[in-house]
Amino acid sequence: MAHSTTYKYLGQLEEMKIVSRDEDETPTTVIATPLKLEIDGAHGEFRATPAVIDAIGRQLENDDIRVFVDRQGVAKLAAAVHYTRRIIEGELSQRTAANKLEVHPVEGMTVFAALQDVLEDATAYDPSLDLAE
Repeated sequence: MAHSTTYKYLGQLEEMKIVSRDEDETPTTVIATPLKLEIDGAHGEFRATPAVIDAIGRQLENDDIRVFVDRQGVAKLAAAVHYTRRIIEGELSQRTAANKLEVHPVEGMTVFAALQDVLEDATAYDPSLDLAE
């Protein structure tokens, strides 16, 4: 990529507050600001962490997650990821989490079981997870 194009794109990213430049060093260092994607749904605002994004993607291979998203939507899936984490940490029972999520207990328990696999895998790549061992 041409230097002028690079500086043009860097300038645009700086205006959007996505990156900042440290020109005290040579060559100039570019620092990326961590992005936070928020989902505003019926159950409040949820951050789209790597685990939530993984859960959304797994509906292509996991029928339990796909059916849940078809019936309840992505925002409620994000809430279900949050409640699954609290179940794993021993803060909630599955039945209580399903009630908080406002879904039938069987539907909740089914998606929580599927999401436990997502969260167990996500501990390797999602810095926001610190699940109790």
